[in-house]
Amino acid sequence: MLILGALLFLGTIAKAEYNSYNTKTSYFWVYDNSTTLNTNQWTTFQFGSQACNAIHVSGVFRHGARWPGDNYIMEMTPLQNKLLQHIPNIDKSPYRFLKTWKNLYPLDKEKELIPLGAQEMIAIAGRLGRRMQSFLIDKLDRLIVMSANKQRAQASAKEFYKSLIKTTTGQDRNLTTIIINNTIVRYYDKCGGVDSIKKREGFLKEYDDFRNGQFFTNATDSIVRRLGLVDTALSKDEVELIYQMCPYDRTCFSRNDWCSMLSDDEKDIMGYLKDLETYYEEAYGHPLLANNSCPLMQNIFNGMDDAIKGRAENKRYTAGIFRFGHSETLIPFFAALGMFKDSYPIRADNYKAMKNRKFNTANMVPYSANLEFVLYECANGTSAKEHYLKLFHNEIEVPIPGCGGLQCKYDDARALHADMIDNCDLESICKEPAVSAERRTLVNGVMLFLALLFSNSVKNL
Repeated sequence: MLILGALLFLGTIAKAEYNSYNTKTSYFWVYDNSTTLNTNQWTTFQFGSQACNAIHVSGVFRHGARWPGDNYIMEMTPLQNKLLQHIPNIDKSPYRFLKTWKNLYPLDKEKELIPLGAQEMIAIAGRLGRRMQSFLIDKLDRLIVMSANKQRAQASAKEFYKSLIKTTTGQDRNLTTIIINNTIVRYYDKCGGVDSIKKREGFLKEYDDFRNGQFFTNATDSIVRRLGLVDTALSKDEVELIYQMCPYDRTCFSRNDWCSMLSDDEKDIMGYLKDLETYYEEAYGHPLLANNSCPLMQNIFNGMDDAIKGRAENKRYTAGIFRFGHSETLIPFFAALGMFKDSYPIRADNYKAMKNRKFNTANMVPYSANLEFVLYECANGTSAKEHYLKLFHNEIEVPIPGCGGLQCKYDDARALHADMIDNCDLESICKEPAVSAERRTLVNGVMLFLALLFSNSVKNL
């Protein structure tokens, strides 16, 4: 019933009325339903005189829409109570919904997949099944499904697989074998080198400067005035919580009340703040963030290498690998590929200039975001074979950065990332940088001073 209600709600509001909410954006809000959908359109293509046929598909997926985390769930009701206490004449206020709004978010299911997220996956898999039907139909026993260990990722994988089989064959079949591999899908976990970089003073300076700057301050003041708050203000965290509650209430319960507290300009400001944080913390803030994704890069290209070798030797090979993870799985990997990189970095001081930025996480990594590599074998009537690679982001064909076209010779595409593919050493990448001699001297000096101070204190007791 919840699924039906969510879908009916989506159908009653024009797509243009939805704002983007960074990584809390539903795939249904950004996917263009006018996108061409033809049976087998990804299975073959003609390249000059060469007929090209798919021989391998490799996908990376973010999980579908989910419940909020427990931190958000526990902060919602106190904020509701604060607003009720400080909005005068609440019964006549545009925000009188606060009197009856219920925090229905289940703590015991925090961050788990919700029905709308399942529907996102079902829809994506259904379209993929159509686009590659003739390729997939006799290779379903040669597919690998890989997932992170989190419930939302595994549940997404199961919904995707079931829909893919149903679309391709018309049969109902549940996923029985799923490979849990956090090293590939959650490569970013517990990497000391990356963690050390993120702890450096000033690492998120652009984010901090924008959060403390005039745009965010003005937005906060405007929200306080709109709500009519008396004898209180809203903290930056509380303003951001309102911004987060808006998409959560929409995706989880088809409720639009919290969204009414924010103007479109304020939503854009909040969205830019979140994009700044993601840009520096997960993508282009340091080269190590991208390099850390090498297990995923290696796994994708090794699978395609094996497909080419299997075809050449007429041996059985894996026809498709589908991996299910998180926004953090995709964002550093986008940086490694050179995707969504603007001509100059987004910063605290260029908000207005970056309105139409490429690095927009709502379009990059909404719930159920997906990236598919399709490998083709091409022939022109001779025994010679060439291999080409195509890339699809959120089901739209996009150029492979560095290749200069929609189809790229496989060897050229591989050469762009050969170091990450052939020399992926997470132990070295994640090794925490050594403490400098100057810092070591300072630390030792401070420790010696404290030891002497403690020794003298003991003597004086």
